[in-house]
Amino acid sequence: MLKRVQNAPAYVLHRRPYRETSLLVDLFAQEHGVLRAVARGVRGGKPQALQPFVALEVAWTGSGTLKTLTQVEVSAPAMPLLTGRALYLGLYVNELLVRLLPECDPHPALHARYRQLLCELTAPGDAEPLLRRFELALLADLGYGLALDRDGHTGLRIEPDVDYVFVAGTGLVRRGVVGDDAARHRLPGSHLLAMAADDYADAGVRQCAKELLRAALADHLGGRPLRSRELFRKVITSGVSAP
Repeated sequence: MLKRVQNAPAYVLHRRPYRETSLLVDLFAQEHGVLRAVARGVRGGKPQALQPFVALEVAWTGSGTLKTLTQVEVSAPAMPLLTGRALYLGLYVNELLVRLLPECDPHPALHARYRQLLCELTAPGDAEPLLRRFELALLADLGYGLALDRDGHTGLRIEPDVDYVFVAGTGLVRRGVVGDDAARHRLPGSHLLAMAADDYADAGVRQCAKELLRAALADHLGGRPLRSRELFRKVITSGVSAP
């Protein structure tokens, strides 16, 4: 039976040419999760609405994995465009969502966080804490939340004067317990507790958070590098490290 969905809040995560005149679009819909749809006959026109980071209301039909878009409307006043580093950080987040979220699995709370993140990225200031909070929320929504204040091996509270490492499937473990510590980033307990308290004011905490989240996300990315991260390294030359 052909399924019809109307007035679905959504964002474009990625788009690419499809056949001669159409586009394949990866959408993140509030009540339907990540899905793929074809927008037919739009490449010869001006499909400005089908751009990443624009809040949309869309309609589609289809019962299989590939839907057909039947309507696209901008649903909110245009917010400031993401430019420079913020643009590439947005592309990084979009790629994470496409790669990690199961198809058509609703994540309305994460959708709301994504909308908030896009607004925050348009403002001046350090974007690192914004990304780390979103990455933590993404892992939690997928069922892989990190207990930042607990040793995953013993269940005891993280000690501020002890160093830890991240072990896939276990979490944070006191350094020295596993045999390949040299291949893992050292994560100071004081920095982990600051993360647990949502305090990213210290540069050391921000670096610890980046190393921890990279390791945690890599465990679910199947060993395939993120294209957006490589693009960031090529384009952003200000000495700022990739997300």
